Amino acid sequence: MNSKPFITVVGGVYEEYCERPYWHEIYGSAGRAVEALNMLNCNTKLYSYMNEKSENIIIKRSALTDVESTIEPLKVDHLIKFEYLYGLDNPNIRSVAKNQVPLRVEADNLLLFGMIEGEAIVRANKIVYDPQSTYDCKRFDEKVSVANSIALVLNRSEAYAMVKEKVASLDEAAQILLTGNTEVVVIKDGPTGAYTFEKSDNDIIKSFIPSYATSQVHKIGSGDNFSAHFSYWWMTEGHSAKQSAVRASKATAFYCLTKGFATHEFFTATDWFTNEFQEIPSNKDPSLATVYLAGPFFTLSEVWLIHESYSQLRNMGLKVFSPYHDIGLGPAEEVVEADLKAIEEADVIFAICDGLDTGTIFEIGYARALGKTVVAYCESEKEESLKMLEGSDCVIVDDYVTAIYKTVWESLLS
Repeated sequence: MNSKPFITVVGGVYEEYCERPYWHEIYGSAGRAVEALNMLNCNTKLYSYMNEKSENIIIKRSALTDVESTIEPLKVDHLIKFEYLYGLDNPNIRSVAKNQVPLRVEADNLLLFGMIEGEAIVRANKIVYDPQSTYDCKRFDEKVSVANSIALVLNRSEAYAMVKEKVASLDEAAQILLTGNTEVVVIKDGPTGAYTFEKSDNDIIKSFIPSYATSQVHKIGSGDNFSAHFSYWWMTEGHSAKQSAVRASKATAFYCLTKGFATHEFFTATDWFTNEFQEIPSNKDPSLATVYLAGPFFTLSEVWLIHESYSQLRNMGLKVFSPYHDIGLGPAEEVVEADLKAIEEADVIFAICDGLDTGTIFEIGYARALGKTVVAYCESEKEESLKMLEGSDCVIVDDYVTAIYKTVWESLLS
């Protein structure tokens, strides 16, 4: 008799392509979750819309682990493809397989992801539901699908979209969502951490779940990995929502750093974890920090990157001062004093350094003279050219997504 834990996974298997840094694999939420669970020595069964190529890839990956992993595919001719310019980009989704026949699944423990090409009608004892969509964020429909115990795993945008009501806080959203057989709501908040809301008698227990800073951040699929680990610890190991989410957060940090999946040994390697990861405290709201966005804006490509950085940092919850957006072009006597005053009032400087623009280098030097933290995004400059930045303890990063995340983390640590 096989005593290994068993989880059924229902969701999408998709082609993923990213330009910078390069990434081209077949995973999708369900394909990635299966591999994460297999690495935890958990048997799996996957229900998804798949073609022959994707089915063969998932089978070969599962064969590398000492588990029983089976597939129940509903065949399609072509996979949906997600195309990213970079890891935080809104992907271009090439969809050719919508409105498929619903997947019908019965299981004991079930991890359910929202899908683009079709729906799932499920019946299970325990379900973890990750909707995977902000645009059409559907609640778990207990009139169509049945579960004795439900946990929702959402990001902040999905939580507000799923409620479909104006609410003032995540607490209000969670309270609305904790109805029927929904016992747990997990709301992830990017690099700042997450929260669990768990029913307890007539009360709701809220817990903060820390994030863990890493030297590199591979963002694509990190949420899939979180849901897989949360499912394993909550459904098969009987951990509380808080305990399960903490482990999922640690495993996700490992994934972001290595692009790999945590095993049981990872959770006992305390020395290695302490050396590679830094726990981000919960005692500061990112909206209380101001980031000064330094960088040239004299060509179309430079203006595009300024716009993108301004948007991404604001999406992370930070206040952003951008000379381009907040002051604009003008003579030195009009812009310099305002720029320097903004640097003095900022908590962190995010500096775009490729090209070694003289104005940006001056802003970095001025900020460091004031003791301000500087995150310097430099993708193409030679090490010799960055000697002064390195010697003055700037945080130098050659990956754009990692630079954005490090700016958030530095703002919370400052």
